[in-house]
Amino acid sequence: MADYIADQSTVNTSADQLVGREAKAYAAAIKDSIPAGATLKFGQAFQRKAGAGIALALADLALINATQSLRIAQYQTNASDLDNSNYSQYDVVLGGKSGYYVVDVEEAITEADTVRVRLVVNGLDALKVPGRFTKTADEDKTAVVEGAHFIAPNIVFLPDSIKLVLDNLT
Repeated sequence: MADYIADQSTVNTSADQLVGREAKAYAAAIKDSIPAGATLKFGQAFQRKAGAGIALALADLALINATQSLRIAQYQTNASDLDNSNYSQYDVVLGGKSGYYVVDVEEAITEADTVRVRLVVNGLDALKVPGRFTKTADEDKTAVVEGAHFIAPNIVFLPDSIKLVLDNLT
């Protein structure tokens, strides 16, 4: 049985959504801890690895696909850096796997855009950090999230099973 509801007719697509909130409620979410010295922003993608929620990394692309470990950091009031919409070291992060989520985006998005996630920092733009969603391919720094789609400017649908495909433009 799927752990999401395919019907998007009741998805809240209002513009005032808080990043990291589910756009539609689901029962399945996994809790992981954040390693020492790390932070994770609400609405960003991360990977579940060895019981911890860690930043996406290009080197882990095959592992993320094999273990289906891509998650979305969900809004939670007990995060220690709630004022900045962050989980901090040792926080327990609530990570959504499939469903509709309000996400952190790098640029203006439309429903027709391809869903991509950043794996590597773009050295020219401090806002382009791993875990943010985007529509623009950035060679060897972003990956298409196959099976996912945008349903509003900041809401993404993740199915039960996804595959990250590195943007290799050459």
